[in-house]
Amino acid sequence: MTENQYYEQEATASEFLEWYKTQDIKKYEKPSVTIDNVIFAFDKKENQLKLLLIKRAAHPFKDKYALPGGFINPNEDAKEAAKRETFEETNVKIESENQMWQIGAFSTPFRDPRGWTITIAHTTFLYPFVDPKAGDDASACEWVSIIPAENKKQLPYFMTQDKKIIHLDQDLAFDHAQIIKTTFKRIKSSLTFNADVAKVLGPTFTSNQLKKLFFYFDPKFNETYNPSNIVTTYVKRLEIFQKVGQITINEQSSGRPKTLFSFNPEQENNV
Repeated sequence: MTENQYYEQEATASEFLEWYKTQDIKKYEKPSVTIDNVIFAFDKKENQLKLLLIKRAAHPFKDKYALPGGFINPNEDAKEAAKRETFEETNVKIESENQMWQIGAFSTPFRDPRGWTITIAHTTFLYPFVDPKAGDDASACEWVSIIPAENKKQLPYFMTQDKKIIHLDQDLAFDHAQIIKTTFKRIKSSLTFNADVAKVLGPTFTSNQLKKLFFYFDPKFNETYNPSNIVTTYVKRLEIFQKVGQITINEQSSGRPKTLFSFNPEQENNV
């Protein structure tokens, strides 16, 4: 019996782990593991969906726009790291992991010039909308407006508060453009069975507000799309939303009150 066979098959688990630390583990390089967070929130004052970006304070990609993120500590999981890093860099506190999705791992070689780094990307559907404050590795941070694609061949782009355009393929650090593109595609594909993104609208919303929100991710929800289809799909068929009341949008108008919807708590409990 070889030494390997003894420790792998005959020794106790604790004996194996002590031996392994001095043997095989040294043969393999270990990557650094980070998180990045694609954070959406709806600015009701400006009636716009926005994305939270930072400006990097240090190399690499100093002064470039980037997603909030950073290295995972040994004592935390990826979502905990995403919540912590987001707060450290932007002062935005994510209250519940139910607001978050894990998008996936991005491991393209040389994606980080500092060395072998794998990132686990998340997206957050934040509510309420809050003002950020830069800290830690961020020299600045701000909510940028999302300019939605008008057709399937186009990409969305972003606009800062001082009207500067941010192009996905030119102005972002690391592979954050790819992470954002993947997040948009994931949300779009999920709209056939899931509407978690609507959490950015708060506890209640109208079908027109849902239509406007969904258009950021899928151009089929354009001006010609009938909001009654949203009711048919998400209230009657999928039962994701439920009717909870009515609201008069403009008291000076003679139009009918708008129906208010909320998430169906029974569906949320089944997630």
